[in-house]
Amino acid sequence: MRLFVGLLLPVIILVLVSGCRALTPYTVHEAQDMAQINVAADPRVELVCIIKYLSGTAEGEAFDPEYKEAVTKKFASFAEHPAVRMAGNIGISSLVSLAVYLDNAMDLKPVYADKPEQIHIDDVEAFLSHLRDFATASAFLEFYGEQRALYRDYELIYANNIAKAGLKPWMRKYFGRKFDISFQVVPAPLLVSVNGVGPFMDTGENGRMCYAIVMARPDMKWWLWQYALRFYILHECLHSYINPLLDRHYDMFKSSAEAMYPLIREDSWYMTAESLIHATVGIYFREHPGMGTRREVASRYPWVDGLIETIQTSRRNTLDWTFEKSLPDCAAFFEEYCRENRETIEGKARELEAKGPKIVETIPAPNATDVDPFLKISIRFDRKMNKKQVIKADVPGFRGCRWDDSGMVCTFEFDLQPDMDYNFSVNGFYDADGFQSESLSFKFRTAKVTPSGELR
Repeated sequence: MRLFVGLLLPVIILVLVSGCRALTPYTVHEAQDMAQINVAADPRVELVCIIKYLSGTAEGEAFDPEYKEAVTKKFASFAEHPAVRMAGNIGISSLVSLAVYLDNAMDLKPVYADKPEQIHIDDVEAFLSHLRDFATASAFLEFYGEQRALYRDYELIYANNIAKAGLKPWMRKYFGRKFDISFQVVPAPLLVSVNGVGPFMDTGENGRMCYAIVMARPDMKWWLWQYALRFYILHECLHSYINPLLDRHYDMFKSSAEAMYPLIREDSWYMTAESLIHATVGIYFREHPGMGTRREVASRYPWVDGLIETIQTSRRNTLDWTFEKSLPDCAAFFEEYCRENRETIEGKARELEAKGPKIVETIPAPNATDVDPFLKISIRFDRKMNKKQVIKADVPGFRGCRWDDSGMVCTFEFDLQPDMDYNFSVNGFYDADGFQSESLSFKFRTAKVTPSGELR
């Protein structure tokens, strides 16, 4: 899944894979024709959450202070481990998507033949090698066993809380397709993301394993926690359906979604997926009065109410309706929204350009020649940047990057080769207030070296 890039919360809707589950779940049997929902902690998921937390790039904090303290005490000495350093430049969505494709928490071997598109990790084998070493050297499974009582408490809370959500029959009806679906909620008390993650695993022509990572917050008031848990589980489950559909049909949304960027400052694909999901969640709660309020509709997307009406009109007027059949109408809605709000969008675009961070210096300079191949590329900005953002550089051998203490200088780690032309390219960077710089691209050439390794 895309990272969804990222910004999302810990607990998972997992489906069992042979050999994947280490714990016996508490099973909730709902009314007739309801989905079976299993609840069990998962060591594979917790392992990647911990290394993401140690990397210092996790969005958010652990809501359970005792658990956070236990993690820090056990693993702080491994903060510079290669697995942790690599995780700093991998989105939590990709980490969790990889975790659910691993055979078990001991061997950590992938069960796929070809890497799924939702796993955005350049060198998976290298990362898994480091991950296995981390798990062994840190005695991760021993720690996991010591925390069993805490995981058990969360399992019971979740099992008792989601029994009446009725997700499976509603999604079958809404999406107009019959999937062989199983759900499993996996409490992950170390919050490493702002909202949640919804990876999935296709298991055959009609099979799909749906996941939803949502936060574990025992300190929330009970009524609010009931609502939030159902909201986030449904929200992340919907990613399993809507993401693949949007991948197939994104061309019809692309132009208007990119034009709307100044309004919300999110990746255009991500914004489109989230808008469709927020609208669908809004429809679910309208059809299930008493299970929540319409607070999710009045979220960060002011156009969601109009999108709900567009989907509902399509449902009423389309023979043998499926959600996929409504996508052209949704795309037309976005186009009309852009036309009606053109002046506002243009004004926001000018504001973003003026407020965005500026690049003060690059090392090496653009078009430089005879660059020392042992030099580390760095970029200096005019202000403090968001040090937790995941950065991808389009250059061979990229291993990651690090920010200095000021948060103004980013240094990239990769091995340059002598006597080579390079075209360094990286997407825009976000500052501490969420404003984005322009993308950066420049060329340079490294110097020749003698057989002894000296510069010529």
